[in-house]
Amino acid sequence: MNEEPIRGAQNVAENRWVQIGEYAEPIQQAFEVDNPQSLYLRLRSSRMAANLATFYYPDVARALGHLYIDETADTGSMATNRIELVDSDGSPTGEVLEKKVRLSTIEPPQPDELKAVHERRKVILTWQYPISTLQNDDKIVRFNVYNRQGDNWEQLNENPIVRINNFNEFEHIFTVPKMGVTLNLVVMPVNLTMEEGPGSEVLEYTVADEEPPSIITGLRAVTNNNGEVELTWPVSTEAHAAGYNLFRANRIKGNYEKLNEEPIPLLETFDVRQRPNELRSTYFYRISALDNSGNESDRSNASKADLPDYLPPSAPSCHPVSESSRGWYRTTELGKASRARELDFKKLCFIA
Repeated sequence: MNEEPIRGAQNVAENRWVQIGEYAEPIQQAFEVDNPQSLYLRLRSSRMAANLATFYYPDVARALGHLYIDETADTGSMATNRIELVDSDGSPTGEVLEKKVRLSTIEPPQPDELKAVHERRKVILTWQYPISTLQNDDKIVRFNVYNRQGDNWEQLNENPIVRINNFNEFEHIFTVPKMGVTLNLVVMPVNLTMEEGPGSEVLEYTVADEEPPSIITGLRAVTNNNGEVELTWPVSTEAHAAGYNLFRANRIKGNYEKLNEEPIPLLETFDVRQRPNELRSTYFYRISALDNSGNESDRSNASKADLPDYLPPSAPSCHPVSESSRGWYRTTELGKASRARELDFKKLCFIA
């Protein structure tokens, strides 16, 4: 069936080894080596490591000469497969492996029971898959996870999700670029020949933003000579922050009234002036942060403002007096008493 002997790659530059490309890094991590040359030497020198890698990574099996795929066999027919071992010169050694099998189509099951939860932008997807047995070997060795948006299938796992024997529950953790996105998640099983399917049912999942922003710290309330309270606080640095709500009460543990009808814009927070209805009073202020999804943080600690009465007294008012009334006042000139002068009390004003 093969024109040339099936051999493993003799070095990392050979095309057969280069073809494992996308899986090289995760395999290196699994075997705790840091470069392709070290991985190659590890797999060539350790039968156990090679067997483990070839089982989970068919591309590695091909690169090491441990896998051959016959794409010409007819399904349903009986076939006898024979493997003859050859030496370095290509001459048969006399050692033969032979087995007669009926070629049948294997229909692996679909992954099911897909569930997803998230913490901020981190999504945890879980699913179930039947345990493979000798009597029911479905040849599935790993899984891929996709986000299907119309005709576009985005693969969410960079590294293969290995199927572990005797496990029927699996998970994959990934992050999304932003909150509020809706995913259409599909899990695809992958068999020894690198074929995918059948895929799971689609799980539609929205990564909702349900976590409130961090509490605002550093709210300051300062009174000025115009009977106003100037309020300042640090701008929220969270990416999803959208604005603020401001609250006021007459007692620190009193009933706080929200002062703004609409959220205070995010970047207009450095000069908020507020004139209370009553002067000569003490007020307490608290603030909360809002995000783009409408989540609200806990309110900040209260900031106190003592507001004195800065308003001047009313202007004097004039009151007419009767013409028969007469009054006297004394003036001083050069420190000496001068003659009393009579005034017309019709024109005299006094403070009411």
